[in-house]
Amino acid sequence: MAAMFHRRCGERITLTNGNRTAIRNFAEFNYGLVLSAEPLAENQLFEVRIDKKISSWSGSVEIGVTTCDPDLLEFPSSATDLRDGSWIMTGNSILKDGRSVVEVYGIDLDKLKEGERIGVMRTSEGELVFYVNGVSQGVAADDLPARIFAVVDLYGKCAQVTIVDSEVGVPDSERSESEAEINNDHGMMTVTNLVANLNVNMNVNTAVAVPDRLQFHERCGTLVKLSCNNRTAERRRPLDEFNNGVVMTHRPLRENELFEIRIDRLVDKWSGSIEVGITTHNPTALEFPATMTNMRSGTTMMSGCGILTNGKGTRREYGEFNLDELREGDRIGMMRKSNGNLHYFINGLDQGVAATKVPACVWGVVDLYGMTVKVTIVDRDEREEQNLITRRNTALRDHQILHGLNDLPDEDFVDRLMFHSTCGTHAAVINNCRTAHRPNAMDDFNNGVVLTNRPLKSNELFEVRLDKMVTKWAGSIEIGVTTHNPTELEYPSTMTNVRSGTWMMTGNGVMHNGTMVIDEYGQNLDRLQVGDRVGVMCKENGTLHFFVNGLDQGAAASNIPDRVYGVIDLYGQAAQATIVDSLDCYSPDTINSSLSNMTVYSDLRFHHVHGKNARVSNNGLTASRPRAFWEFNDAIVISNRALREGEMFEVVIEKMVDRWSGSIEAGVTAIRPEDLDFPSTMTDINHDTWMLSGSSVLQDGVTLRNGYRCDLDTLTTGTRIGMMRHEDESLHYYVDGLDQGAACDGVPLHVYAVVDLYGQCAQVSIIPPDRGRENTALAVGAVSENSSQPLSLQHYQQANTNSHPNSETTHRFSVSCGKNVILRSGNTVATRVRNYAHALVFSNTAVEPDETFEVCIQEVAPQWAGTLHIGVTSLQISDVYPAGSLPPTVSGLTADTWYITGNEVRRNSTTLKVNYCPSLEWLVVGNRVGVRRDADGSLHFLINGEDMGVAATNLPKRVFAVVDLYGNTQSVAVTSVRSSQDPGAAGSPTEVEEGEVVAAGTMGESLRSSKLHDSLEMLLDTTSPTLHSARLPELSAAEENGTEMSHSKSCEGRLEDPSSLLPVSGTAVGNATGVPNQASAEPAVHPVVLEFHENHGRNVQLGEGRRTAKRTASYNQGVVISSKPLPREQLFQVRIDLLNSRWMSSLMCGVTCQSPEKMHFPLTALGFKKNSWIICSDSVFVNGVKVRGGYGLNLDSLQSCHLVGILVDSESRLHLYVNGVDQGVAACDLPAVCYAVVDIYGQCEEVTIVGSSVSSIQASSLLSTVESTSAMEETQDRIQLESESLSEKADLECDEKEKLSELLTSCVGGENHGTTEIMSSSSPVVASKSLNMPISSSAVSLPLSVVSNAMNIVPNVTANVGSDTNLTDSNVEAVSITNTPSTHILTPSAVSAQLMASGTTPTSPLSATPMVALKNCEYLNACVRFKNVLGLPDGFFSYIDSGVGGGICYCECCQKLRSGGVMHQKGEPVPSGWCRFALRRPPGTPDPDSAADKWHVAFSGAPLADIRTVLDHGQLLLPGELGLERSASWRDKSKEDDSDGSQLLFSPSLKYAASPPFTNKYEYVDPKTKHRYEARAAFQLLVQPGSYKIGPPSVAGVGKPVDPHLDHDTVEWVTKERGATILCALLVKLDGL
Repeated sequence: MAAMFHRRCGERITLTNGNRTAIRNFAEFNYGLVLSAEPLAENQLFEVRIDKKISSWSGSVEIGVTTCDPDLLEFPSSATDLRDGSWIMTGNSILKDGRSVVEVYGIDLDKLKEGERIGVMRTSEGELVFYVNGVSQGVAADDLPARIFAVVDLYGKCAQVTIVDSEVGVPDSERSESEAEINNDHGMMTVTNLVANLNVNMNVNTAVAVPDRLQFHERCGTLVKLSCNNRTAERRRPLDEFNNGVVMTHRPLRENELFEIRIDRLVDKWSGSIEVGITTHNPTALEFPATMTNMRSGTTMMSGCGILTNGKGTRREYGEFNLDELREGDRIGMMRKSNGNLHYFINGLDQGVAATKVPACVWGVVDLYGMTVKVTIVDRDEREEQNLITRRNTALRDHQILHGLNDLPDEDFVDRLMFHSTCGTHAAVINNCRTAHRPNAMDDFNNGVVLTNRPLKSNELFEVRLDKMVTKWAGSIEIGVTTHNPTELEYPSTMTNVRSGTWMMTGNGVMHNGTMVIDEYGQNLDRLQVGDRVGVMCKENGTLHFFVNGLDQGAAASNIPDRVYGVIDLYGQAAQATIVDSLDCYSPDTINSSLSNMTVYSDLRFHHVHGKNARVSNNGLTASRPRAFWEFNDAIVISNRALREGEMFEVVIEKMVDRWSGSIEAGVTAIRPEDLDFPSTMTDINHDTWMLSGSSVLQDGVTLRNGYRCDLDTLTTGTRIGMMRHEDESLHYYVDGLDQGAACDGVPLHVYAVVDLYGQCAQVSIIPPDRGRENTALAVGAVSENSSQPLSLQHYQQANTNSHPNSETTHRFSVSCGKNVILRSGNTVATRVRNYAHALVFSNTAVEPDETFEVCIQEVAPQWAGTLHIGVTSLQISDVYPAGSLPPTVSGLTADTWYITGNEVRRNSTTLKVNYCPSLEWLVVGNRVGVRRDADGSLHFLINGEDMGVAATNLPKRVFAVVDLYGNTQSVAVTSVRSSQDPGAAGSPTEVEEGEVVAAGTMGESLRSSKLHDSLEMLLDTTSPTLHSARLPELSAAEENGTEMSHSKSCEGRLEDPSSLLPVSGTAVGNATGVPNQASAEPAVHPVVLEFHENHGRNVQLGEGRRTAKRTASYNQGVVISSKPLPREQLFQVRIDLLNSRWMSSLMCGVTCQSPEKMHFPLTALGFKKNSWIICSDSVFVNGVKVRGGYGLNLDSLQSCHLVGILVDSESRLHLYVNGVDQGVAACDLPAVCYAVVDIYGQCEEVTIVGSSVSSIQASSLLSTVESTSAMEETQDRIQLESESLSEKADLECDEKEKLSELLTSCVGGENHGTTEIMSSSSPVVASKSLNMPISSSAVSLPLSVVSNAMNIVPNVTANVGSDTNLTDSNVEAVSITNTPSTHILTPSAVSAQLMASGTTPTSPLSATPMVALKNCEYLNACVRFKNVLGLPDGFFSYIDSGVGGGICYCECCQKLRSGGVMHQKGEPVPSGWCRFALRRPPGTPDPDSAADKWHVAFSGAPLADIRTVLDHGQLLLPGELGLERSASWRDKSKEDDSDGSQLLFSPSLKYAASPPFTNKYEYVDPKTKHRYEARAAFQLLVQPGSYKIGPPSVAGVGKPVDPHLDHDTVEWVTKERGATILCALLVKLDGL
C-alpha cells in the first residue's frame, strides 16, 4: 500500500495529491505538522521530497518519529514540542521529547534545497536511521518502540513536501549485483551483440554511478586537509605530526561496492603507515580519535599485515601485502559483499575474507598514519568504463581479423598467447590475461589450474616466469599441455588428476593422464625461484619438450595431438606467473633469435613493459602499433635501461598512417618502466618526464617552450630521430644525426628514453650506434672511428684528463673472460649476453697496493636470482689465458680467491665473515662496488665509496680483481682509475734530485699510504710554489712505483739563498738551489684560470678582468658564479675586500651544477633549488635545505682581507678553506661538472679572486737574514733523529710524545719578533719529511711529526691573517708561513704555548668535545680496540671532529681537561667513564647537531649481539624484532599503547639504560695489553619532544634513586614511534677486572 499522510494534520497544512503532498500556508512559519497515515513497518523507509522553499523565514524541514497516535494527537506548533516518545531530527541534531540527545548528526537539514529528499526508517533491530537523498546518516537512536508514526514538520523555509517511493535496500543491492555481473562478464559472444551490450551497459552504469561518487566526509581528523572535491585527503605538517589523520566516506558503503584509494605521497620519517577499514560510526557524530585503531566499537581496520577489530588483533597475518611496505602509487580497496564478508584489495588483487558478519551500514575509513601523507579516492566507475572500452577494442580486433580489416600485413600480426579467463576456483587472471595468480596463496595450495586462450602452434614456446612464491607449502608450479578446451574443462584441484589427453611436468618427472611415465627428467621444478622461467613446446614431429630458463630439457613424450592447449598449475609454493613472449626475448637463447650478441647487446632495446596498444618485436629493437587505423594512442614504449652519460638513443620511423592528427612524441623519463602506470599518452605524466610533442617541449605535462627547432609532426618515413642527455644536464634532439640544440635543461642522470607511437606514427626501430651515421661522424654525439663512445663524451674525458695535473688511466678488463661475456668501450664495460653464469671478468693488470678497483652496475636482469660477486684472485690472468678453462662462477676458480657473495666474505669455498656488509642483493643500477688490497696485505671492499672494513688479511702481493656477472647483474662498467706508471714517462723521474724540496697533495695515491694514513702533517715551506707544482707528478709516480724517498735527501734540502727565490720581472721563479729555470727544464703545471661569469645577480658589478665583484645596492641579489667548471683538486679562493657593518650575516659560497649561461639568479645562493651545495654561516645547505650545522668556521665572523675558498677533491667531496685552512668535508658525491658560487651577501660587499693553486702562490720577500748557528743545528739533528725512529704517529707512546713536546718547547734559537698566523688543516695532508722555518737569524728544520703533534693537541686553531700576508692553500693542501716586515715567524715555544692555551667548549649536548691531549689516553685506545673487535664497518661511523679511531673519551683524566658538563632537563651528557663514537646520519633524518637544541637526549642499552642489527636498520628496533627471547620479556599491551605489544624503551639516565636487562656486561681481553675488562655498550640518541611517555622504572628490583640527578618517576621513557628517534653515537665502557 502506498504511503500517505494522515488526514489529521497541523492547522496551517493543506493535503493534496491523494494525501501524498502537504502544503503550508506561506504567510506563517509554524503549525505545519504532518504524520504518516499508518505506523512504520520494519526496514521500510518513509521518504519525502522538498518541493518548495521560501526565504522569508529561518529554519527548515524537520523529520522524525513519534509514538503519538495522529487520531488522538493535539498538534503542537512544531515537531520539537512533541512528547511521550518522540525522536526528531532538526538541523543536524537529534531531539528526544524536546531534549537533545545527539548534538551533531548527519547533514544539516536547513541546507537542503528544493528537489532533495529526506527519510526515516525503523530497522528490525529497533534502531532509528535517517536518510538524506537516499544516503544513510547512521544510527541516531536505538530501542525504539514497535509502533511509531513518521513525523514531518513543514517549518520555516520549507513550504511543501511530497511523499516519494523509496528504493533503498533491495533495489540498491540488485543494482550492485547487476553492475558486478557486468564487471565480471568475460563470456564469449558475437561482435555485434558484445558491442551492443557494451553501449547499453555503459550508458546505464554512467547514469547510476556519477551522482553517487564516493568522496570523503567534510568532518575529519584535526590535521586533514581535503581537496579535489573532497576526493583527496592530505595530512598537514607531515614532518611534525604522525597521527590525527582519520578520514571517512561521506556516505555508507553499498553492498559489493569497491571503495579504493591510491597512495599519493609518503614521507620517510615515521614508522607505521596507512590503515584502512570500515566503521558503523557516523562521521557527523564521531569524535575523531588520534588513530582509528583506538576505537573500541563497530570498527574493523587493516593495519600493517593484520586485521584489528575494535582495537584488538583478530588476524595476525592477512593477505600477501603489508600496508607499511606499500609505495606511492599503490592502491588499497575494500568491499563489503552481499554475504556480509569484508574483502581487501591491494593493487586490484583480492586478499580474501578479512571479516565476516559485517553490519549492513558501514562507512569507509582511511587513517593517514605515520608515513602516509596523501591519498586520493579512485572512482570505480571510471576504471570499469576503461575496462569495458578495452573489451570492446578486443572484440573489434577479432572482427578485423575475421574480415581482413587489420591495417598491417598478415605476417606482421601476431596472435599473442594469453591465459583464458576461465580457470581454477582459487586462481584469477589479471594484467590483460597475461598473468595468472592465486590471490589467497597463504590460505590454499591447489585449484590453481590455468589454460591458454588458444591451442599452441607447432614449435611455439609457451613459457611463463615465476613472479611470486610462498614458502608455506610443498611442491611448486607444474606445466604441460592438454587437449581439453578451457571453456569445457571441469577444473580439477590439480591438473595431474586429469585422466585423459594431458601431459604434465611435475617436480622432475613427467606424467601422462595422471600416471608417471618418466621418473627422472630435467631440472626439478620444485627448486625454481622467483624470476625463473619454465616452458613447453610441441615440435612439428609431435614430440613434447620442456624448457627451464631457456634450456631444453629434452624430449618428454611423443605422438602429441595437433590441437593442445598450454596449461600451468599454480600449485603449492607457486603463487603467480606471467607469460613470457618470444618477441620480448632477453637473449639469443630464446627461440627464433638470429641476431648476434654484438647486435643485440651492444645497443639499447625497448622494454617488454609498454602501452597496451604497442607491440615490441625483433628482439626488442622494433616497436609498433598493430591497429594503427583503429587506435591512435596507448602505444608508449620505453628503453630497457637508463641512458648512460652522453649516450644517444635513436630510432627510425618505418611506418606511418594518414588518418590522425599528430605524430610521434619522444623524450626521457626518470620513472622506471616497472613503476610506470602507462597512460594513454606520455604527456599525461605529471612528474619526472620531459617530452617533445610537435615543436613544443613539455616537462611533467606542462609546456616549457613552443617553436623548438625540431617539429616531430613534420617527420616522414625513413627519418631518424634521436635524443641525448648532455653533461650539462640539457636534453638535445637529433634529426638524421644533426643536433637541433638544447630543448630543456635540468634533466637528471639515469633517465629512460621514451617513444610514444601517437597518431600517424605506427612503427619505429632502434638504430645501433654504428649504423646510419657515416655522414655525421663529426656531429655532436657521433661515434669516432676507434671508439664506441660519442665524441662529445670523448672530448669531455680528454678535457678532464688534460686539465688534471696527474694523468689517470681507467682500469680495464682482461680480454680473457667468461664465454657469455662481451667487452666494449675499450674493455671498460662487460655485459653478460645469455643465461646467468659463465660471466667471469678480471682486471687486465694486477691490483697495486692501496689501489681500488671499482665497477658500477649498468644493467640488471630481474628474471634471474642471485647477484654480482666481486673479489681478488691469485690466478695469474692475462690476455692470452685460455678463456675456455674458466669455471661458470667465481667459486669454481682453482687459485686462491677472496670474494663477497651476498653479505658474506669467502675464501674459495670457506666462509670467513658473515654480515660483513649490506647484502649485494640490494644493489641496483648506478650502485658502485669496489675492492682494494692495502699495502699491509689486508683486503677491503667498498660499496658506493664507503669502506666496509677489513675483510681478510695476509693476501699475496700479486692479485687480480675478479667480477662475476652472476644472476640479475647483467652489465657493469669500470669506474676506478689508476695513475700513470710508465717509468719512462716524461716528467716522472723515480728519484728526487738533491737540493729539491718535494711536496705532495691529496690528488695522488700517496694519501692511501699506510704510513701517512693517520697523519695530520702540514707543510711549512718558503720555497718556490711553482717548484712544488712542477714536482707533483714526480712524487706520485715515485710512490706508485714503490720507490723509497730517501729521508736523508729530503732533509738535505736547505734554503741556501732566499734572495734567489724572489721573482724578477719577466723571469721564472728559480729552483731551490737558486738556479733559474731553463727552457729545457721541466715545465710547471698551470691550473685553469678562473674568473666570474658575466651573467650574475642584479646588484653585482664586475671589475676589469672579471676577477673582482662588488655589490652596488641593497644586501642581496649578489650571487656570482665562476665562468668555467671547477677542476678537481683546484682551490677557488676569494679575498674579502670590503665589509659593511650596516647589514647582518655575510658571504656564502659553494658549488652548483647549473650552467651560468642559462641560470636565473635567485635573491641569495640559498635560492638554488636543485644540484647546489651552499655553505652559509656554519651550516651546509643542499638545494636550499639545511643538512648540516656546526661545520667549520662561521663565515659571518670573517673580517676584511680574510680568504675563503672551496675545493672539490678527486673523490668528489666538497671542502671549505678559510685563510688556507681546510675546514673538512662539507658534502660528498658531487657531480663531475660543478661551478663555484659566491654570494656577496649582507656585510660582505666586495670580493676578489686570488691565487687558486700552488702555482699562484708567490713567494713573499724574505727580508730577514737567515743565519746558521751550531747550537740550533745540534737541536735540529736531535729532533730529526727522534722523528726517524717514529715513522708512524699512531704508534707513539705518551712519554715519547711528551719528550717531543719538550723538545719542541726547547727549540728557541733567537728572539721572538711579532706574531705569526699559523693554521692547521682538519684533514690529512702529505708533506715532506722536514720543515724549514726561518726564525730570526737562525734556520731550524723541524720534523713535521713534531709540529703535527703540537697541532693535534687543539685542532682547528685559526688566527687572523693580515692584509699584507699572502697566505693561500693549494692542491697539495699545504700551509705556507711567510715572513714580511710586519709579520714575523713565531718561535717554537710560542707556537706550543699558543696551541696549548687554545680550547673551546661544546655548544650543544652532541657537539664534538675538544680533544685536548686525547691521543695520549690509553683508555680511549683500549675502547677503540674493543670497537674494532666488534667488526663494525667504518661506514657506520662519522670521523668528523673526532679523535683516535673516531672516538671521544670521557674518562676522568680527559674530563679534567674540559669544562664539566651539567645535567640538562632534556637529558644528560655522556657521563664519565664512557667513550663516544659518533654515528653517520642516515639519509632523510634530521641533523643531530641542529636537532640537539630542540630534541631530547636519551640513551638505550645495546647488547653486543644486537649492535650490528640496529646499525643495519639505522634505527632502534622493537624487542620482538631482535629475537623471540627478547620479546618474551615484554608485557603485551593494547593498541592504545602499541599495536604489536612492544615499545621502544630508553632513558635520560645512561646508568639506568646500561643496566640489566637492557644490556649486559661482557668479559673482554684487550688483544694488545692482555688486560681483562667488563665491556658494556649503549646508544646515545635524540628523541622528538612529545613523542614519548615518561614513567618510573618498569624493571623489578630497581632501587631508589636510580640516578641522583633525576626524579625516580621520570627515569624511563617509552614510545612506539621509531621515527621519533635519531641514533647519534655508540657508547662503550670498559671496567677493569
